[in-house]
Amino acid sequence: MRAKVARSAVALTGETVRVLFTVRVLLVVGILLFSHPGVLLAAGPIGMSSNNNPYRWTTRVEYYVDAITENLGTISNAEATEMVTSSFDLWMFDDSLNLDIKCMGHLATHPTTQTFGSVYGTADGKTEILFDSDGSLTDSLMGSGAKSVVCGFAGPDIVDSSTGVITEGIGVLNGFLLGRATVPSEFVKTVMTHEFGHLLGLGHAQLNSELVGDGNPDDDQYVPIMFPYARSTDNPSLAASLHLDDKASIAYLYSGGSYPIGTGAITGRVTNDGSVFRGANVIARNIASPLAVAVSWPSGIADRTSGAWEARWLPSPGTYTVEIEPIDSRFTGGSSIGDFDPPPSGFVEEFYNGADESSDPFVDYASAASNVILVDATPVTGIDLGVQSDLVTLVSGDSKEGTIFPVDGALPQAQYKVSSSFRTRAITFRFTPETGKEFDFCVNVGSRVTAGVTPTFKQEGLTDALTYSIDFSSTPPISPSDYYVALVNKSSTQAGFSLSLSMTDVQLADPALARLPTDMSGGQGCRAGLVRPPGAERSMGVGLLTIMGLFFVMLLGRKRRSSAHAERESSSEL
Repeated sequence: MRAKVARSAVALTGETVRVLFTVRVLLVVGILLFSHPGVLLAAGPIGMSSNNNPYRWTTRVEYYVDAITENLGTISNAEATEMVTSSFDLWMFDDSLNLDIKCMGHLATHPTTQTFGSVYGTADGKTEILFDSDGSLTDSLMGSGAKSVVCGFAGPDIVDSSTGVITEGIGVLNGFLLGRATVPSEFVKTVMTHEFGHLLGLGHAQLNSELVGDGNPDDDQYVPIMFPYARSTDNPSLAASLHLDDKASIAYLYSGGSYPIGTGAITGRVTNDGSVFRGANVIARNIASPLAVAVSWPSGIADRTSGAWEARWLPSPGTYTVEIEPIDSRFTGGSSIGDFDPPPSGFVEEFYNGADESSDPFVDYASAASNVILVDATPVTGIDLGVQSDLVTLVSGDSKEGTIFPVDGALPQAQYKVSSSFRTRAITFRFTPETGKEFDFCVNVGSRVTAGVTPTFKQEGLTDALTYSIDFSSTPPISPSDYYVALVNKSSTQAGFSLSLSMTDVQLADPALARLPTDMSGGQGCRAGLVRPPGAERSMGVGLLTIMGLFFVMLLGRKRRSSAHAERESSSEL
């Protein structure tokens, strides 16, 4: 069964490419913002079929460029066509790939805003790359004014919903932006290469995010071309090229399961306290070249049930570290990674730590890394990571032992969280530091303890055991809220601790005593909070019935008097 990939699913089929209106880019690019538009464009497939197959082509990708009469803004048709060809060619970087892409010539006519439906979402047997010279088509598709911010879009057009096989694609390039004389040709090719990656079946990649817009033009090359934002923000003239992460991504779709000599793979899965965890970004980095030789893979992006991840096309032999990080919360909608929209959050960045790997941030130090060594092409498997929550819940009766790894007063990534209710009268912590170690014990009400902000409660310089209570006499007094606990290690080396929690609640009556006996009231009258001996309970019930009876007699007597009075008035009127 063939399925049309709807235009509303822009995030799936190749999102809109937008100018970066962030403060950071405004500061970096300044007045050049519109001269060098940014791109809001993962490792892994752009989509999965109903049978869990990745979207990909199984035959040669044959595409047609726009009619020879159409230019891309100030870029001639011939030059734009050459850019398209060279951008597609970047993806065929290795003969081992089962990927063949060929330009079949020009369209006979240019699709207009009125005839675009004849090529989009229609099985016409062609993949079209259109030059929207003045941006009118972009405005028609995306809304008035879109041509001023949308550079273009591309992706699969016709996909078999069962097999995931792509049979047709579509691409629209906005000449109103890309065709400006002030936009470097290499930037245009970078946009094209990214969009054609979507057309071939690729999603987005998150890798080396800290380098994007950092003001250093020399490190933009270490950001994948499939990154959700323009990697060349600092260097718009950077030559369009593929990062190793891009190569590993396209190889996943078109390698046929075989990889070149001299490469290896690392695989594993991600869990959260033993349960499958999808949407954590896993990165394998070569310790000798951590920026250039690195591959990312969100857990579960290609397997919706196991939380699996993999890094292939890694130079072997080689020594690697493996790390886990959240997907950037800004990567949503057209900039999303896989089907993680919005991406999961609430966990910390951390390294694979071998036998000490744990989901408990107070047991496994997030910055401690165990090397993974590739010897040859044999994959290293079983590199499983546990997601570490940045908040560990404590309940009454809990007793924890752990280690604070950051030293010299650094605030740890993870904190404890205690929730009180309207019944809670007191919260009592019993904290014992490792002998010879010094801690600050910090508690904040309503939000996490943050650096530079004085917490609600703080005990500094602890070297001995502490019993610390929060009750109605505290300032501020205890209230129904969340209490966040940060243990700050003031020592120069990691320090152990034990922490227990007890909570005192207001004791209300047994619900069975909080209502009238059914043999006396016939219902469930509420007397919540009153605790009385059984005899008193029954006596009160009798008293209450007596009062109700008297009240009924009074009402009845009043009604009779009123009726008699009404009868007298009626007689006088007659």
